[in-house]
Amino acid sequence: MVIRISDIESTLEAIPKKIKFLTKKDKETEEAIKGLNLKLEDIPDKLVENMKKLSEICLNKELSLEERIKKAKELIDDSIKISPKALSEKVLKLRLKEIQEAEAKYELIKFKKYLKEDAIAPLELLISDDPKIKLILKNMGIKEIPKKIRELALEAKKILEDESIPIRERVAKASELLVQPLLPALYDIGKEFKDLPIELKGLLWEIAYELNTKHK
Repeated sequence: MVIRISDIESTLEAIPKKIKFLTKKDKETEEAIKGLNLKLEDIPDKLVENMKKLSEICLNKELSLEERIKKAKELIDDSIKISPKALSEKVLKLRLKEIQEAEAKYELIKFKKYLKEDAIAPLELLISDDPKIKLILKNMGIKEIPKKIRELALEAKKILEDESIPIRERVAKASELLVQPLLPALYDIGKEFKDLPIELKGLLWEIAYELNTKHK
């Protein structure tokens, strides 16, 4: 999956258009919220103020992308708490989901850069319980890492960290462990590996490939 910074920028740039009717209290606002059975007096002034700030932050390229995402999430979280339920469900939670997906994409871009600098880093995708890692996996279409896969990754990491073994040998052994779930019949291993999601199989293959590419 190819993810570009421009994709994340596009997500941020689209949000102000989607919340424009909430950055003021006028006829446009009145018409937009009518379908939610809301009136202008149902919209807190604080919510309008938050939406103005959210629009400014999303478009403010003087801030880093990471900072814009962080501030946008905080503002939407705060706005959900003070927003009428119908508006929260139909508008704000969708914007929060978009920001969370943008965050996941950004973390994946950063992580891929890290992968290029550290041979063991890719294994953290299979091992770590860090919420950011879980966001990355979710963005890849992977809901969870099965226990057996995590155990293989931990074993592979242990091998890679063993400096008593030549690096080429470490990489070969670690890579072989990671491809076992892709070829269960060849390695005569359990049926728990036979029904792995295609997204997880792709990740295992990519990590094994990255390891071998770094240490040709």
